[in-house]
Amino acid sequence: MFGLIQSGGLIMIPLLACSVIACAIVAERCWYLRPSEIVPPNLAAEVESHLARLVDNPVAVDTLSRHSLMGKVLASCLAKPLQSAPELESELSAALDQAAHTMERYLTALEVIAAVTPLLGILGTVVGMIDVFSTVVQAQSQPPEMLAGGISTALVTSAVGLTIAIPSLTCHRFLVRRVDAYLLEIEAVGRRVIDLKLGRLLDTAGNAGPTATASDKISTSPSNELSHDS
Repeated sequence: MFGLIQSGGLIMIPLLACSVIACAIVAERCWYLRPSEIVPPNLAAEVESHLARLVDNPVAVDTLSRHSLMGKVLASCLAKPLQSAPELESELSAALDQAAHTMERYLTALEVIAAVTPLLGILGTVVGMIDVFSTVVQAQSQPPEMLAGGISTALVTSAVGLTIAIPSLTCHRFLVRRVDAYLLEIEAVGRRVIDLKLGRLLDTAGNAGPTATASDKISTSPSNELSHDS
C-alpha cells in the first residue's frame, strides 16, 4: 500500500489530505444530522398542544429554542406574543434560512473535494506520463515492458482521485437530500404553529369584542337617561 502511494508522486499528498477531510466531514455531518438532534419525533405535537402556555411564557420559549433545531425555528415564531401574519411568515423564513445554513455546514467543502480530486488525479497522471515519455526520449531504446510499467504507475493518481471523488459525491448528495427533507418537515410544522397562533389571537380578540361592546353600552346608559329626563 505504501509503495502504491509512493509511486503516485507528490500529487498523492493533497489527494490523501482530501480523503481525510472528506471522511471527517461525512462522519461529523452524519452524527449532527440525526433525527433526534434536528426533528425530535414528539416535539411538534407537544408544541401544538401547549401553544397557549408557550406564547406568553418567555422561559418556555427559551427552553424550546435550546431543545433542537426545529425547536429553535418554532421558538422564533413564538417569541413575540402579538404578531401579524406577514411578520410571522418573515420570522419563519429567516429562521429556516438560518437552519439551512447550520445543517449545510461543511457540505460545500465536501462538494469541492468531490469535484477537485478527479482533476488532481488527472494532473498526477499527466505529470507521470510526461516523465515516462521524457525518459523514453532520453534513453531512445527502452523495453516496452518498462514503458507499460511507467504508464500504469502514472495512472495511480487518477484511480485514487476517482476513488475519493465517487464516495464524496455520493455522501454529499445523500446529506443534501436529508437537509432538504428536514427543512420541508420543519417548515410544515412551523406553518401549522403559525396558523394555530393566529387562530388563538383571533379567538382572544373575538372574546374581547363583546366585553368592549357591553362596556360601551354601560358608559352610554347615563347619557341616555339624562336625555330622557330633559
